[in-house]
Amino acid sequence: MPAKYTRRLIVAGPIAAAAGLVARSALAEGYPSRTITLVVPYGAGSGVDTTARIIAPGLGKYLKQSVVVINKPGAGAIVGTEYASHQAPDGYTLLLSSVDMVIGPAIYKKLPYDAERDFMPVAEIATVPLFVIVKGDSPIKTVPDLIAAIKAHPEKANYSSGSALFWVTTELFLLKAGIKATRVPYRDAGAMTLAVMGGEVLFAISGAGPVITNARSGSIRVLATTVPHRVPIFPDVPTLAEVGIPGIDVSGWHGIWAPAETSPQIIKTLNQAIRAILASPPVRTAMHNLNLIIVGNTTADFQKEITSKLALWKDLATKSNISEEL
Repeated sequence: MPAKYTRRLIVAGPIAAAAGLVARSALAEGYPSRTITLVVPYGAGSGVDTTARIIAPGLGKYLKQSVVVINKPGAGAIVGTEYASHQAPDGYTLLLSSVDMVIGPAIYKKLPYDAERDFMPVAEIATVPLFVIVKGDSPIKTVPDLIAAIKAHPEKANYSSGSALFWVTTELFLLKAGIKATRVPYRDAGAMTLAVMGGEVLFAISGAGPVITNARSGSIRVLATTVPHRVPIFPDVPTLAEVGIPGIDVSGWHGIWAPAETSPQIIKTLNQAIRAILASPPVRTAMHNLNLIIVGNTTADFQKEITSKLALWKDLATKSNISEEL
């Protein structure tokens, strides 16, 4: 390569980078000036989709622009997440996803995106507690009872799993309790809960949605919650720490990300908007009706949660030999 051309490339690199920064800064100053799209990597009617449709109108009103929700489900949220990772970092296409963002990198050997490199966290919206459950008429009435039953009959010890979150959370529980059980996969949380009710499996760890109605009818018994504090929907249900299994703090959660290299000014604008609408009475009521616990944290705090949980699930995947093929 001629020396003159090489020198031009060397000089042009920093100039181009500086020009890009100036362009992004100018874009951020007028943000937003058109419709914003929330990509949901799950189907219509899913929990994440419902959250998106609660958030979108308020977000649009606050930002004075339309906010539309599009669903791109497939492959356990991978299809929609990959799509979002390829969008321009201009704040007009955002990803509203779940805790799968930190579980996927731990259990899949190769993803078509990097959850840390390809995205910037904006805000965590809400969490949903998980619960250890058994059949309603089971002789197992406490977590110590469950552990004793598994130790007494390890050949009968199995659990249902309807998502990656329920799978890894159950494996974390087993690891902390020093016991083993066989995973029986089901298509979703509803099906895995029915498996517990029908006696197909010994126990499960599931989300609030399918647990509440069936617990109130007596079809299932709730033994403990996986979060570090008791929750209002089941105030008499202890935490795992209270029953002798410390070190577990796991919940489902929904959050918003932007493509990598989005201007910090745009991230700040979006974070402020999300936190403001999460404080509004209509949104709080809608979230409460879904048994979601509102978070609305800073971008920095959301990043800490992401980093912490990525490390947790990667460590668990190694210790418990958890992996899944795409």
